[in-house]
Amino acid sequence: MATKAAAISAKLRDLTGIDIGKPAYVWAAPFGNTTDGLPIIDRVPGHERVFAVMGFGGNGITFSMISAQIVAAAIAGTPDPDAALFAFR
Repeated sequence: MATKAAAISAKLRDLTGIDIGKPAYVWAAPFGNTTDGLPIIDRVPGHERVFAVMGFGGNGITFSMISAQIVAAAIAGTPDPDAALFAFR
C-alpha cells in the first residue's frame, strides 16, 4: 500500500503541482461488480430479516435511493415494481 500511496501522491504532484509529501494515512478496499452491472438489493437467502444492499460502484446515489424504496416496501409488506431487477441471481 505504501508503494501505491507514493505513486498516487506523485501523480497528484505531476497533475496539479501540489506536493503533499508522504501521505499520513492510506487505506484500501475491495471493489467488485456483478456480471450484469446491477447491484443486489434483496433479502439474504436463508435470513428473512437481513437485507443485502451492495454493488453500487459509481452509481451509489441513484441505487441508494432505489434500495431504500425496495427495502422499505419489503419491510412494510408491499410490492415494489423494481425489486425483481435487483434480486439475488
